[in-house]
Amino acid sequence: MTNLLLEGTGAGSGWIIYVVLLVLVVAMLIVPMITQKKRNKEYGEMVESLNTGDEIRTIGGIMGKIVRINKENGMPKSVVIETGLENSKATLEFDVSCIAYVYSTTTAAEKVAQQEKNAETTEEVATVEEVKKPEKTKNAKK
Repeated sequence: MTNLLLEGTGAGSGWIIYVVLLVLVVAMLIVPMITQKKRNKEYGEMVESLNTGDEIRTIGGIMGKIVRINKENGMPKSVVIETGLENSKATLEFDVSCIAYVYSTTTAAEKVAQQEKNAETTEEVATVEEVKKPEKTKNAKK
């Protein structure tokens, strides 16, 4: 038995090497494109599923909880996260592309409770503003 790839005496033996090289080059070009497309799809799904209250880690290693999501054209553009210890919390704003990993997501029940809490807060602010408005108009008449 002789190895056809090593045997160079035949007239048709050179084409086998070219076919093998062509298949390898095509595989080296196509496989990374397919895996990158899959990663991009998974990342897009993660970004779309972001909610306030989710705990995340940025590509720089900063960990925190999402406080607010700024959207542009219906898609998340940036997130404001709260990080730090109880006594020294800080809020930072990051582009969505800086999010590396989502550690915990809020459940549907937690989302509803948070929306109700936000609604109560806005109602309280509206009530305070309504109380302040008549005082301003009384002062303006005097």
